[in-house]
Amino acid sequence: MLLSRLRRFFSSKPSSSSAYRRLYTPPLPIAHTHTLCPRPSPSPPPSPLPIYHDDRNRSESPLPQPISIGNGGSGNEEKTSAIYRIENEKEVSTDCSFEPVGADIKGNEEKSSAMYRIENELRAMNEEAATHCSFGPVGADIFRWEGVVIGPACSCYEGGIFHLSIQFPSDYPLSPPYIKFLTKIYHPNVGLDGTIYIDILDGNWSSALTVEKLLLSICSILSNPIPQGSITEASTMYLNSWLNYNKIAREWTKIYAMPN
Repeated sequence: MLLSRLRRFFSSKPSSSSAYRRLYTPPLPIAHTHTLCPRPSPSPPPSPLPIYHDDRNRSESPLPQPISIGNGGSGNEEKTSAIYRIENEKEVSTDCSFEPVGADIKGNEEKSSAMYRIENELRAMNEEAATHCSFGPVGADIFRWEGVVIGPACSCYEGGIFHLSIQFPSDYPLSPPYIKFLTKIYHPNVGLDGTIYIDILDGNWSSALTVEKLLLSICSILSNPIPQGSITEASTMYLNSWLNYNKIAREWTKIYAMPN
């Protein structure tokens, strides 16, 4: 009977392989009720700037390019940012205004200097008038004058009253005034249109000369013409036939320069 019990016992015992599995089965993982936040991965460090060791590498580095302003095309001018800034600042605010210095300011300075000189000459003429000539402005234009010259005695222009126009340039006295006869006159140094051909009104002009001195010089050439170098018809007549020249000059003076 004991033998039968032992037999039943060994017949109902599980196999060693199943017992081994029960003993060595790995435990199940423990499930947690919450999950941990993952740690952020560190960002990679910035790449270092290149270090140039010679001029060859430095020359290969790109240079800053100027800003191109315009509608495009080959004719557009390339302007730097500084020029672009200056052009933008030309938009004047309501509180102040500014303009670049240019030719207008220079022209105003020259005009003011010319007016100052002309007014001084007019003031000097009013204080002490000349004996053989007179001059003064015509209307409100200070740059446009008219002069009168009296024909010198013992000449073919004696008794004549000759009117002249005087136009001052804007850069007077750096440039001479333009003077011409309004009264018709037959003279070696005067053209048919009244233009006067003397050196002090051209190459030998000096800023020290005044209108009064110019008119006195014109009075002087009426009695002492300078035909050399002149291209007028009267100069040719004066050199080749002085008597005919004298006759024509007296006739023109009587017709055009003497009051009726």
